[in-house]
Formats: sequence, C-alpha cells, structure tokens
Amino acid sequence: MNSLGVLYAKYGQSDNAEEQFTRALKQKTYLPAIINLGNLSFIKEDWAGALRYYKQANDIAPGVPHVLLALARTDLELQNYNDARNVYEKLKKIDPVLADQFSYLGESQNTGTRSADVEAERLEVYWESE
Repeated sequence: MNSLGVLYAKYGQSDNAEEQFTRALKQKTYLPAIINLGNLSFIKEDWAGALRYYKQANDIAPGVPHVLLALARTDLELQNYNDARNVYEKLKKIDPVLADQFSYLGESQNTGTRSADVEAERLEVYWESE
C-alpha cells in the first residue's frame, strides 16, 4: 500500500496517495507511511501537519537522516529558526553529505531568506518506499 501511495504521489495524485498511506497505517505503525504523509502535507504547504508527522516519525526512529532533514526544512518554513538550526546540526553529524546538499538550512536560518535556486527545490521531498 505504501509503495502504491508513493507511485500515486510521484504522479501528482495526492488524494490517492494519502488514502494508501493511511491504509498502510491502519495495518500497523509503519515509518515510511508516516514520513510520506508528512511529505504530502509539506507539498501542500501544510507546515503544521507536516511537522506533526515528521515529529511522530522522529519519535519512532530518532536520527533517521531524511526525517531530520524534513524536520529542519519544516521548521524553517514555520520560521522556527532555532529548532531548524538544532535539527540541521544533528543531521550534519549523522549524514554530512545529505546535510551539505541542503546547506541553505544552515545559512538562511538567521536571516529567513533563501536564494532563487533554493526556492525552486523548496517543495521537493524524499518519498520513502521501504
């Protein structure tokens, strides 16, 4: 169900994707489905909803790099700059390569600004299939 949800999400069918992720969660607590529901909220710019899902995912499996990245990005959108900075620093320790790809998180937190090239990538997410 989660894999089908990812397929739907990649093709812009967010309602069908959400249905599949939710169905997967009705069976059991499944980290990828929780992350993916957060991703759907993130894409819809429902920052509070995204943050809830990402925090839930982090509670289940602390220190997962994609979850830390998602938390930092969402906190930045919510202008929670201190929280974003703290989570980004954790990400840098766990996965410096991934953190480097999103170095704007370390740069823009103090000013709240972002460059045009960062803006273009702003709503891209990592879909979790397993």
